[in-house]
Amino acid sequence: MDFLNKALLFLRFFGSFALFSQTYQPTQLINMGGPWNDFVKHSVVDQDGFIYATGSFTGIAYIGSDSLLSAGNSDVFLVKIDPNGDVEWAKRAGGQSVDEGKRVVLTESAVYVLGNFRDFANFSNPYNYGENQISSLGGNDFFIAKYHKNGTFLWAKRGGGISDDMGNGLSVSENQIIVTGGYQYFADFNTPPLLGNKEIESHGGYDCFVAFYDTLGYFKEAFTLGSSEDDFGTVVLADQTHFYLAGTFSDSIIFNEDSSFEFEITSNYSVNVFLTKFSNSNHCMWAHTIGSAGIETVTDLAILGESVLVTGTYQQTALFTSTLSQNNKEITSKGGVDFYLAKYQNDGVLDWVVNGGGANDDLSNSIFVTPTEILICGHFSNTITFDDVLNYELNSLTSSGFSDIFIASFGYNGAFKWGRKDGGTSIDFGTSVLKYKNNLFCLGNFNLFSRFGEDDDTFIDIVSKGGIDLFITKYSLDGNGIGEIQYKIFPNPCFSHLNIVLDPSFMGEEYGIYDLVGKCMSRGKIVSNSFFVDVSSYSSGVYIFKPSKRRMKGAQFIKL
Repeated sequence: MDFLNKALLFLRFFGSFALFSQTYQPTQLINMGGPWNDFVKHSVVDQDGFIYATGSFTGIAYIGSDSLLSAGNSDVFLVKIDPNGDVEWAKRAGGQSVDEGKRVVLTESAVYVLGNFRDFANFSNPYNYGENQISSLGGNDFFIAKYHKNGTFLWAKRGGGISDDMGNGLSVSENQIIVTGGYQYFADFNTPPLLGNKEIESHGGYDCFVAFYDTLGYFKEAFTLGSSEDDFGTVVLADQTHFYLAGTFSDSIIFNEDSSFEFEITSNYSVNVFLTKFSNSNHCMWAHTIGSAGIETVTDLAILGESVLVTGTYQQTALFTSTLSQNNKEITSKGGVDFYLAKYQNDGVLDWVVNGGGANDDLSNSIFVTPTEILICGHFSNTITFDDVLNYELNSLTSSGFSDIFIASFGYNGAFKWGRKDGGTSIDFGTSVLKYKNNLFCLGNFNLFSRFGEDDDTFIDIVSKGGIDLFITKYSLDGNGIGEIQYKIFPNPCFSHLNIVLDPSFMGEEYGIYDLVGKCMSRGKIVSNSFFVDVSSYSSGVYIFKPSKRRMKGAQFIKL
């Protein structure tokens, strides 16, 4: 019997592989807001099950037992919510114009918020002009703010030029902050701004910028991508050794300009999506396009081991390019705007694309990876149908009002697993989906009235405080549910890299990889719920992956 057969036989008797289908029902529903329109834009969950969310509010917003007052038109909010749904703290930021929070990112001890402001932004609670304040160079600028997890404000920095510039994407690694967005003419990234200082200059119209700060807020460097048309960075996401960047462009973009590795991508005479991978030295390793003659958007990225997931919207048809041209794939919408979800390998090879939609506009806004599935959420009008990698139409949902929220689940191979919808008779938007242990969370916006669980045995209703409010809904396993897998390793067997996906409750812990006699082969810290480990130097054999602090069975894998 050869090594592989022996190893597979070992795993058959001593390893464990399981995947259970689950049914969720809404068990808690919270609404926040005030008499005017309030929006949640992004949220994350930490290792203890606390949810952090950011967005904008106007006038007064009632958040739990707290109330926030804006300094002017609309302000930024940042809120921390405990696992029971109670508000731990809520903060405001902004000035007398239109300000918004766009993204929130966590590290072990800090909370980082990206947003946009005009003229000035004040970060004191309550508002206190001149204190904890930054000023724009002109028009709109972006800000990055850092808070302690207990809500203490630490610092705020800005970036932009004399025009209306915006920050859209934020990623924070161990020692670096990456911001992307769009700017016109030139941009300065110093706080306070230096008039006449031009760190980068656009090619014409709006260009995509990528700016780097250290975790103390000091600006390090920036580069620009673009053409004579409008180009924007939308999402940036770093893994251990690289970062992914996605955005939109309308003409062509040159990467690695003025080097022997220079190359160019071109749009299909419309607004298309670009997806790129950069090394930590800012060298572009590959770039691909998503789109056709219609208008495409990108809304979120997620790491799946050493691969990347991307979601957004498209019109008519969309061509997804790949490092291997035979893997290129074209999809066709069902009418209006449809959503897509695609998986690319770390070398830029397209693995699969799935899409969904109906006769009207249907959008996907968020991706969350769990040890058993890929979750997305968004909103749809009338009817939405979900396709899988085989292009079979497996499930359709019908909205109760103008637009409803949807949550959909796909396997790592792109196979559709389940979908659900919630909403009322007016407008409902899903902006974030999260998972912590056996509970699902969806955050979004609704108008007037909304119902969650209409298709379940029980339902929960909420009524807005006026205008558009934000909601947080918690879904729990029904009585027939089986406790879910807490982490997953794949592929198994593997050659060079082991992919690991864990529940967020593992973040901050250490892990170890051991051989069968207990020798530790490698050790590291879990800073994300999805990452990979390089095992290329290991000898062929059977090894065990195990979180260090857990009294639980490790997961065996084969290294070929």
